[in-house]
Amino acid sequence: MKSSDPVRSSAPAAAGVPRLLEPLGRTAVLGLREYLVEYPPSILLATVLPRALLQTAFLVLLGRAAGGHTGAVGAAIGASAYAMVNATALKGPDVLINERVQGTLYHLRMTDLPVAGLVAARWVAYTAEGFMASLLSVPVAALISGDPGLTTRLVAALPLYLLMALTTSCFGFAVAVVAVARRADVFLTNLGAYLILASGGVLSLQPDGVAGLVGSVLPLTHGVAALRAWTDGSNPLPQAAAEALTGLVWALLALAGITWQARRARRSGSDFLM
Repeated sequence: MKSSDPVRSSAPAAAGVPRLLEPLGRTAVLGLREYLVEYPPSILLATVLPRALLQTAFLVLLGRAAGGHTGAVGAAIGASAYAMVNATALKGPDVLINERVQGTLYHLRMTDLPVAGLVAARWVAYTAEGFMASLLSVPVAALISGDPGLTTRLVAALPLYLLMALTTSCFGFAVAVVAVARRADVFLTNLGAYLILASGGVLSLQPDGVAGLVGSVLPLTHGVAALRAWTDGSNPLPQAAAEALTGLVWALLALAGITWQARRARRSGSDFLM
């Protein structure tokens, strides 16, 4: 590749972080186009959106069955946030896993751009889908909970939803790094999503014991707690800070994992753990 190539001219060592923004921005646009090919508006409206809304409705009804009106309101808060997980932690990992399936992962490693940055740029579309799914789930959750005023209070907390869209994306990225070396990506991504549902206090307060301990290190847990504090008139900032810290830890784990995986693949000649 010639040194005048636009990809090589964006090498981090030569150009630094500011010069990375332009090629990564183009990658994000390409990722959005790729996303729209796989999920055109007709598919989003006919399948993706109904699934998110029906899942939210089911979780709120489950909360009502378990705890009456109070349980329904608590579940509505958690369910509106959990609506994003399908995009950020279940579908998003395909950004990396499909590269392995199609045998093109090595192409990403041959560029001068960081693989983690390329994957993250293409992940933006799924983060946006997750955020929008939660936003659209808010009025459905509030209506079924029997507390229509909940919509206004939750819409005012949109920064918390954006934060959780980012933290769950970081978690999904870390799961994808683990899954890319194994032929168990469907199992691992689904396991991650169900762990959040079971241990993250989505339907009710965060559980005690082992489940609570697991939930404390998962994304969404502290974000949902911050949402509940916000709607109750309490201070959501401590829980929001804990959610941000959780996302940062998962992002660092993903970065370390993808770096280690690349080095191991170069030594072994395979992306799979033998």
